[in-house]
Amino acid sequence: MNPHDRLTGSSVAIIDRLVERWTPALVIGSFLLVLVATLYPFNFSFQHGISIELITHSFYHPSNSGDLVRNILLFVPFGFGATCLTQRLKLGSIASFLAVAIASTVLSVTVEILQVFIPSRAPTIADIATNSIGGYLGFVCFYLLQLIPLGFAWAIAKRKWLLSPKTLTAGFIGYFSLMCLIAIALQNTVNLSNWESSFPLLLGNEQTGDRPWQGYISQVDIADRALSKAEIAQIFNNPNGLTPLEDAAIASYRLSGKGSYADLKGNLPDLSWQGKPSDSENRAGIFLSDSHWLQTVAPAAAIAQKIGAASQFTIGIVLATADTRQYGPARILSLSSDLFQRNFTLGQEGSDLVFRLRTPVTGTNGNHPDFVVANVFSDTDFHRSIVTYNGVTLRVYVDRVEPFSSLDLTPEIALSRYVLCFLDGWSVSLDSLSKKAYNLFYYGLIFIPLGCFLGLILTISRGDIRFASAIVVGGILFPVGILEGILMGGSDRSASWENLLHSLIIFSATVVLVKGKAASWLASS
Repeated sequence: MNPHDRLTGSSVAIIDRLVERWTPALVIGSFLLVLVATLYPFNFSFQHGISIELITHSFYHPSNSGDLVRNILLFVPFGFGATCLTQRLKLGSIASFLAVAIASTVLSVTVEILQVFIPSRAPTIADIATNSIGGYLGFVCFYLLQLIPLGFAWAIAKRKWLLSPKTLTAGFIGYFSLMCLIAIALQNTVNLSNWESSFPLLLGNEQTGDRPWQGYISQVDIADRALSKAEIAQIFNNPNGLTPLEDAAIASYRLSGKGSYADLKGNLPDLSWQGKPSDSENRAGIFLSDSHWLQTVAPAAAIAQKIGAASQFTIGIVLATADTRQYGPARILSLSSDLFQRNFTLGQEGSDLVFRLRTPVTGTNGNHPDFVVANVFSDTDFHRSIVTYNGVTLRVYVDRVEPFSSLDLTPEIALSRYVLCFLDGWSVSLDSLSKKAYNLFYYGLIFIPLGCFLGLILTISRGDIRFASAIVVGGILFPVGILEGILMGGSDRSASWENLLHSLIIFSATVVLVKGKAASWLASS
């Protein structure tokens, strides 16, 4: 048997074993991925009952190109896993295709109908079509991937240039250069240059009237710069509202009594009642609900232009929820035009505070991702909440300086948004655990492929100790240092020893693992 036949037969056997072993995990994992991505946060509401008319009417929502791409990508793993299952069941190609198509369509229809009863979701007919297309692409990907190991095996058997030291080194340098360019490009994706000046300022709802919030607000102040930690401390040390944020604000509203409410700074239009004005005066401030909310009588253009130019802001609000279980997120304070377009939104999702911020990377809805601070609305007491953004770091304070929640909008978050683009409305909790998770994801995406290249280079250059030593030292330490330097230059921060350690561990572990596996494979072939 010649080398090509031997390696080809071995590759086919490997594929069969992989299908046999991993099919259950692929099917279950891809199914759960679809459920989480389409139905999270699982806050089903059946207050309007269940009827065919309600379901049919709920599908009339707009869809955009970003949604179409996400929906297709989301169902590719499911289609791939379902195809693996049909292979285990020994179905023919036509029967396999029909089974995958039916399974993808049925699952898509099911989750879209369930989205009708989730306030934060908007099902569309286009979603069903694109989800089904994603399932078909998963079917195609399965058969295309079957061809790759065969071609790879043939190249090795014929001793092509594929695994030569020069080719692998070129691949290593090329991939690392690409990652550096991406990191540099992502540094500029978190400014506020894409803010729209045609949106009104709203309190308690969207203009469309279908994201109401029930609660009380007594004061709103907005500044076009980030406040320092010392200035935040002065605010909370002063028992009177949001002083001294009032002095730095470019827009300031005091909400009490009836009628309209003027911006004390004179930069924004008056806030006027939409719906029926509230008669509730049993607490400080004004009461907002699904039948009465506030909106500026004209677009809040001045604030959008000033903050968009500065790429910094501070928002302060004194508020109390009337219901600790509101969803949507229920809109508390928003600079937006409708459900899908905003500059920022402060909202309530259950007992959590949700903040959406429009940047070039988070999208026009500002929900890629949502920024979540847990348990802010676990009671109905009044709270002073401050959200500040300095162009790099988003911080949220509630009632005190410590502890505060923060998130650096660095390349790891931006890259996660692009790679996980199929997760519509995914959330980032502002805690240390989530930061570590995004860091590990980011560095894994960069250094695992680099480790694979380096492990193969070391394997095929065995015997040359000096070359191997130079590769290990230069190939690991140099890329780690360069990448951290890019992050430091883009965000004006000092070197993070934690990030350096993550990089070194991931990179070194991948090199060792790949080198061991590659050496074993070459010894047995």
